[in-house]
Order: sequence, then structure tokens, then C-alpha cells
Amino acid sequence: MVRIEKLDMVSAAKNSDSLVNLLQDSVKNGASVSFLSPLSDSAAEAYWREVFAEINSAQIIVWAAFDDENNLVGSVQLAPAKMQNAKHRAMVQKLMVISNHRREGIGNALMDTLELEAKNLLLTLSNLPIMPKSIGAI
Repeated sequence: MVRIEKLDMVSAAKNSDSLVNLLQDSVKNGASVSFLSPLSDSAAEAYWREVFAEINSAQIIVWAAFDDENNLVGSVQLAPAKMQNAKHRAMVQKLMVISNHRREGIGNALMDTLELEAKNLLLTLSNLPIMPKSIGAI
């Protein structure tokens, strides 16, 4: 069973190494998440430091999925729009599931959690482009 947790600064920092690993694994296995393989430790760490700053300033909401052994196995982000005329919209970003846990419903669980939060916040989601063959992979 997977557990989904909204990350705050403390839990994000605690899981920093696992988030770096998740991003590197996703890039290595072909995920279209704005990076090219091989993704260095320093580049992945720098990316997550930026995300942590956005969590701290409430510019982004990040969820992580954990397996029964408390290993971080997935993540997704919700980024509310910053423009004044778009405060009702948000974008789904970086839906990732570690490669050895794909096709277990983790991506669906993350998206269900994100969609419920967006609904509660009265946000309309922007489209997340997904290649058809990728849908079953997450």
C-alpha cells in the first residue's frame, strides 16, 4: 500500500536524497521532466533546492509517495498560477515514479491526491502533456 504525504520544508529536506534519486532515475529512464540524461548529483540537488524554496514561499505544493518500507517512490507537484488574471489555475508538474515501482498505481494515487487538493482550492488544472505509451508506465 502506498502512502501519499504533502511535503513541507522539514519533510522535503529529510527526503532530499531520495528526491534527488527519484529525479535522476526518472530522467535516466526517459521521463520528460525538463532534464537530459545523465543528470548529475549537483544539477538534481540544485533543482530540489529551488523547489524547497518554492515550498517555503507557498508557490508550489509537492506530494511524495512512500511504500510500505517508507521508501520514497514517487512525487508530483502542483504550481498555482502567479499571474493576477489566472489565480484560478494551476499546473501539474513533474509526476515521477521510481522505475522499479511503476505500473503499481502510484502515479494514479499521486494524481488523485493532487486533483482533490486542486478541487478544494478551487483551482482549474492546466493540461499535463503525456505521451500515450507513458500513461501505463506511471
